[in-house]
Amino acid sequence: MLEAEQSGYSKFVIEPVLPRLYLSQYPILYSNIETIKFVNSSIFSYNPVFFGMKYDGCQIYFTSTPIISRSYSWELPLSGVFDAKVIVYGNQQNSTVYFSLDGVKFQNKTIYTAPCSLETIGRFELKDGFNKLFLFTKHEDSFLDMKDFHVEGLCDIENNLVRIQNGLLMTENEYDNFDLNVDFKPVKFGEKSWHGPNIYFAFTNSSYFRIIFHEDNYVEIAKKTPDGYIEGIIVKQASLTSGNWYNLRVIKVDKTLTLYLNGEYLLSFTSPLLSDKGRIGLGSENSVTYFKNFAISKDVIAGIWLIPTENPGGGLDASVIKMDPGMYILQFNQTNSSWYMLVLNENYDPRWEATMDGTVLKKHCEANFYASCWFINVSQGIHKLEIYYKPNTLYSFVLFMSMVTIGVVLGTLCIPVTLLRKIRSLFKKRVLFGQKLETKCLYNLRNGKFTLRAK
Repeated sequence: MLEAEQSGYSKFVIEPVLPRLYLSQYPILYSNIETIKFVNSSIFSYNPVFFGMKYDGCQIYFTSTPIISRSYSWELPLSGVFDAKVIVYGNQQNSTVYFSLDGVKFQNKTIYTAPCSLETIGRFELKDGFNKLFLFTKHEDSFLDMKDFHVEGLCDIENNLVRIQNGLLMTENEYDNFDLNVDFKPVKFGEKSWHGPNIYFAFTNSSYFRIIFHEDNYVEIAKKTPDGYIEGIIVKQASLTSGNWYNLRVIKVDKTLTLYLNGEYLLSFTSPLLSDKGRIGLGSENSVTYFKNFAISKDVIAGIWLIPTENPGGGLDASVIKMDPGMYILQFNQTNSSWYMLVLNENYDPRWEATMDGTVLKKHCEANFYASCWFINVSQGIHKLEIYYKPNTLYSFVLFMSMVTIGVVLGTLCIPVTLLRKIRSLFKKRVLFGQKLETKCLYNLRNGKFTLRAK
């Protein structure tokens, strides 16, 4: 399932059950839209609005038992009490999840690692603005010392920083499902495009997968088998610049592999080829790459959801007045002062603008994975909302100039050929004899012809 298909996934799930235009008081935050299939479908009766959380990477705390904490953040004008729910895949029947909002105080909850259900881990009171959620389990592996890894080529490790020059660093442990995080910095690419950072998984004596970051800005997944080497199983654009740090997250659950680069979805790949388990490694083929914050979790937190604890209240009587492709008008009667989210389930574009009672709404963001959303504070009374598409000024100017050019060309084509020949002839005479020639174009009403005379 590639990125375009993932984007369409949310439309397939969300678009049929939510109105094209609606007001809502039921915000929901998520980390992974594919896990929406595990959310109770009754939430759709409240016309929810879905907002994505950004994955910020992981941080390793070196204590007696190393803690590898992953964090997610969002910045929205939201407040209220939310239940935190997670879906966890693990090698054991139960797993303890440690969590904290904004790093204030960690709590923990032991949950069942069911592959098909969301488990509630706690309750948070969110504040308006920026928030960050930290989570970790204790089934984690990281770079602690070299004896836990198999080394080939030139590999140097100091504290949490690893330098690999034409080498390979491989775990001794084998993994089936895993959640891998690593920061890497390509220092020097090799002669070939594929001579750069590599991530290995399902590594055995006779086969392995590897993720290859090419210098010419794309990532490739390839597989070595006992019978040969399979190139380009999946290829996706991924721009890298030498000297910059990048965060890579790789999640493998059963036969599906998902990659995130710098917290942004990169690609997803499902195949029976991914059923194998094996060791995991870092490499840099004929090149130099730095790695840090390398962490592997055997417990995969596949999805995080923050859902309002209380159902939204009533008091809203809204009606759609106009619904055209470029203009939407909604009128409603608010019985008390409150805040709402105005949602237009059309592809998000900053050129969509909304007004309430003639005042432009400023808080415009993306919601439902693809739609436009505005946050509004509503006082008691009758209000009118208008949404319209503001065209691109530069595009309009270019279009106008194009129409003018076409008009000039068509006008020129309408001039009689005989008149053009006379103009060309007089111009040649002026050039040849150096005469300052003035011409006068006359139109004979009697015979309907143009005549050209020199003055």
